[in-house]
Amino acid sequence: MCEKWWHAGCAKVPENVYKVLGKLSSLHWMFVTLAKLNERVDELQLQLQSKANKVKCSKVNDRVLKCEDSIEQIDDSFRKLVEKKLTTEVEKKVESFKDIMEQRLRDKMRGDIGETLRKEFMTPINDECVGFNKKIDDSNQRLDDLLTANAEREEIELRRNNIILHRVEESQKMLATERNTEDVRTCEQFLPALQVGVDQDDIRKFVRLGKRENDNMAPRPRPILVQFGSRHVKNLIMESLFKIKSLNEKLQHITVAHDLTKKQREECKKLVAQAREKSAASGTGYTRSGANQGNGK
Repeated sequence: MCEKWWHAGCAKVPENVYKVLGKLSSLHWMFVTLAKLNERVDELQLQLQSKANKVKCSKVNDRVLKCEDSIEQIDDSFRKLVEKKLTTEVEKKVESFKDIMEQRLRDKMRGDIGETLRKEFMTPINDECVGFNKKIDDSNQRLDDLLTANAEREEIELRRNNIILHRVEESQKMLATERNTEDVRTCEQFLPALQVGVDQDDIRKFVRLGKRENDNMAPRPRPILVQFGSRHVKNLIMESLFKIKSLNEKLQHITVAHDLTKKQREECKKLVAQAREKSAASGTGYTRSGANQGNGK
C-alpha cells in the first residue's frame, strides 16, 4: 500500500466522498496513478511467472525426454534380454518336447499301429539288409575258402618232399635216444636197399609221429616221417617201391606212403570207401588206393 499522502483536491476526490471514506476505517484507497502502476507490476509479475513457468517446463520437458530415452534404452535392453532368455527357453522346451514326442512315437510304434508301420516301412529295408548280409556272408565264405585253399597248397608244398614209413618195428628201449638210433639204423638199411642212390646227406628229417604208448596198449608201431632234401629223391623212392617184396623179411613188412594233409587223407578215405563199395557190388577183390603206395602185397 502506498505510504505517501495526497491532497483530496489534488487527487480530485469530491468532498462528500472524502467524508465517507474517512468514516470507514477498514477501507483503503490509493492514487489512480499508483493503482495503474500496481496493475502494471502485477502484469509484469504474471509475465515473469509465465516465463519462469515456461523455463521450468522446458527443463522439465528436457528431463522428461531424457527419462523417456533412458526408459526406452532400458526397455530395449530388457526386451533383448527377455527375447534372448525366451528364445533359449523356447528352444529348450521345443527340444524337450521333440524328445518327448519321439519317445512317445517310439512307444506307440511298439504297439499294434507301430507294428503295422514297421512292417510297411521296415520290411523293404530288412530285405535289403538281409541281402547285404548274405552278400557279406558269401564274400566272407569265399575269402575263407581262398584262405583255406591257399593254406592247403602251402601245406602240400611243405609235405611234397616227405614220405611216411608204416609198420616199421618200434624199439622197446626206455631211452628215446636209443629208440631213435635203432629207427635210424632200420631206415639206413631200408632206403639203400631200394637202390636209388640215397645216402645220409639226402635225409633232412627223421622222426616218429604221435605219442608213444605203453607196450601192451600199442596196437601197431607209430609211423615214421622222412623228409628228403629234394623232390627228385622222394620220387625215386616212390618209383622203386616194387623192390620191397625182394627185401629181407624184416624190411618186407614196411609200407611207404605220401605225406598227405588232413584234407587229402579224408578225400583218400572217401575214395577207398567208394572203391570197396564198387568191389563188393562187382564181386571183385579190393585194391589198395594209389594214394598210399604199399609194398606190392
